[in-house]
Amino acid sequence: MRVHDDAFLALIRSDAQLATAVFEGVVDSPPARYVTVFAREDREPSRFTGPHSLLGNEYTVHSVATTPEQAKWARERMLARVLDVVPAVAGWNCRRVRFVTSQPLARDDDVTSPLFYCVDVLAFEAERI
Repeated sequence: MRVHDDAFLALIRSDAQLATAVFEGVVDSPPARYVTVFAREDREPSRFTGPHSLLGNEYTVHSVATTPEQAKWARERMLARVLDVVPAVAGWNCRRVRFVTSQPLARDDDVTSPLFYCVDVLAFEAERI
């Protein structure tokens, strides 16, 4: 849900050095280093009666920069703001943000100037109050 995505993005943006460099989805005019988030939600698969009350929120986060060191720096700052933190969303009892998986630092040569990026998948569940 949009409110969960907004809460997750707000956690990352609470870092003063990342505040203006956090995006959602594809970034058209990126700064030298940035974090972009792709959201996906999941509902209770076995719910037969009544409204869905448990929502799974999963985020694929790309920490991107022009140097490997800066990409790792952005990743470290992002993780420091979200990992094991409980997002605050009105009307929902959120669980802590947990690590799901990651990919090693990689180089993107498909752009004019090569970029370096780290990919992390993070998630949290939320139950409607």
